[in-house]
Amino acid sequence: MQDKLLKPIEAAKLLNMSRASLYIWIQKGRIKPIKLPTGKFRIPLSELNRVIAEANPGREFHFMLGEVNREK
Repeated sequence: MQDKLLKPIEAAKLLNMSRASLYIWIQKGRIKPIKLPTGKFRIPLSELNRVIAEANPGREFHFMLGEVNREK
């Protein structure tokens, strides 16, 4: 299954942050986007899951198609 690519504003909403903060995280290397030939960025859904997992050790969060699936 192909990884869903999100626009920066979509990724920022899922992470509950501003688009500006998301770009700061990209600049600092905390989030690794994909750069399109047009120069725009897209963030793989798997990358958001990685960031959330690192911030919440011991708990699993999986973003799936715009919704959050929380497992205990």
